[in-house]
Amino acid sequence: MSSPANSTVPPTPAPSSPNLPPSDSWGNDPREDGHGETAPYPFDNMYKDADVVLQASDGTRFYVHKSTLRVASKFFSSMFSLPQPPSPSSAVGSSDAREEIPSIPVTEDSATLERLLRMCYPIDSPDNSDSSIQAVAPILGAALKYQMPMVAKLMAKSLLNHCTFDPLGVFAVAYKLDLQKYEARAVHEFTKWCTRTKPTHSGKGPGRNAAGIPDITSSRAHSLGEYSSELNSLPASVYYRLLEYHTTTTVTSSLQNAEAAVKHICSRSHNFPEILHEADVLVGRLAHPFRDTTRADTIVHSSDNFEFHLSRNLLSFASPVFARLFPVSSTATASDSLGASQTGSAVQTPHRFPEDGLTLSRLFQLSYPMPDPELSGDGSPDVERRSALSLLEAAKKYEVARALSFAKQACVQAARASPVQLYLLAMQYNWNDVAQEAAMRAVYETSDKYVPELETASTAAYRRLLVYRQKCRDVILNGGQSESPQGTPSTPPRSAYWSKSSWLHSPAEAKFWLAFHHRVSSNTVTAENVVMLPMDVEEYLPTSVLLERTGMDYPRRGGSSTLAPPTCPATTEPGDGRQVELERIGGALVKVRACLR
Repeated sequence: MSSPANSTVPPTPAPSSPNLPPSDSWGNDPREDGHGETAPYPFDNMYKDADVVLQASDGTRFYVHKSTLRVASKFFSSMFSLPQPPSPSSAVGSSDAREEIPSIPVTEDSATLERLLRMCYPIDSPDNSDSSIQAVAPILGAALKYQMPMVAKLMAKSLLNHCTFDPLGVFAVAYKLDLQKYEARAVHEFTKWCTRTKPTHSGKGPGRNAAGIPDITSSRAHSLGEYSSELNSLPASVYYRLLEYHTTTTVTSSLQNAEAAVKHICSRSHNFPEILHEADVLVGRLAHPFRDTTRADTIVHSSDNFEFHLSRNLLSFASPVFARLFPVSSTATASDSLGASQTGSAVQTPHRFPEDGLTLSRLFQLSYPMPDPELSGDGSPDVERRSALSLLEAAKKYEVARALSFAKQACVQAARASPVQLYLLAMQYNWNDVAQEAAMRAVYETSDKYVPELETASTAAYRRLLVYRQKCRDVILNGGQSESPQGTPSTPPRSAYWSKSSWLHSPAEAKFWLAFHHRVSSNTVTAENVVMLPMDVEEYLPTSVLLERTGMDYPRRGGSSTLAPPTCPATTEPGDGRQVELERIGGALVKVRACLR
């Protein structure tokens, strides 16, 4: 690995308009006016020679020197080279004037700003006892923001020191700061293989095979299920592609392979269906019932120039936002902002809404006392889902309760075929009941597939689903036991954390276990007392499959083939092992459900 000290850290573009704040932000010494807390030495202006103040996000004021900042930071050098507004004390006619120090508010907190500035001043280095990723990341981000190359180089080196043990944490920071070289190194570290020579049985020297060649074994440096909380805020699509790449690497994969893969892993997908297809088809011929000009008292134009003639009274009843937009005595200005209004004729001043005509047509239909609009049409399921999402966003914005309920149901129906897609959608809108049901169904999906919602969902939400799913699958594979029974291998079977291969042998098994899970979930009293309604096993899973998977003599369809409540007395008759195992699995599945909360 090459030294990070020789790596070029790409500078973050300087924020626009690097001027000092206007005169109303200039202030006195905080020890005199009580505004904010003063940072410790050497940023407390002990020698009264500071000529600018940096005010942290928590209000702490750092008295610093322009000459020092000019040398350390290209950003501040550019800022201070521009003409600055005059101090209030220099105004004409001002008496008892004294020089005041301009104050510049910054977004960094005082801890980050102090460590950053200490690396710019010829004083003792900042306390490096906390060299964690959480401590290094904000300083590196600030150094890139203010174009401080030396500080950025030092912090980048400190960040890479974590790459071996926490590659995902390093990757997350590099992704947020758009440092592609560091992204590639972290990805390579996370996905690489390690090779070692097996020792002899005596432990002395390397082991050799029958041909006398050293016996070499390979293993992953980091498991697929390894995780860092730094990933939480990243798009789930990035995490998905990272897991996908991990499953494809081999012992011959190199850093160059990772550099090429990073361009795909960290990119936004451009494979969405044509979102505007439906709108293009409808332009010029959108059919809607809001064309009656004789009874309307207000007009709304959509973003694609469809015109709606509406009754402000009916809209006001449907939405408090509409009530503010369309007051009976005055007319709102044709503006995208809510609440603006002016006196005048209702019909003479149209309102322009930022939503498209199809979305507004459905929204207004749900605001009127009329039947629900139709969402189904010639469009693909994905287009219908996006139409429902567009309606949902509009319903939230304008607080139309009926439209909110309708749009939620439409979104759930459109995404029902893909449990993962529905789960991510439900998490985005805090539909907890929908999310739990979708997560349960996702357990029995046969493989991991890309869905567009990964682009807008957080990695934290996706990770929660993957952990829950793996635990549920492990419960089923292990028969509800946390440890392997006596006489079996010490390591219980485990499902893959993420895979494109099925964890079950047949779709029939998935159908059975999903039905079983539904029974457990809907008839549970407590984690220790699982009540299951009678369930015909062969209705969902043929006996031939059961025999193939377990070797147990599961009874045929009939009275004894139904699952009885666990309160039934235990017997030693053949076939009861199935009942005991299913009860154990049911109880374990209930406990796993807490992972989603």
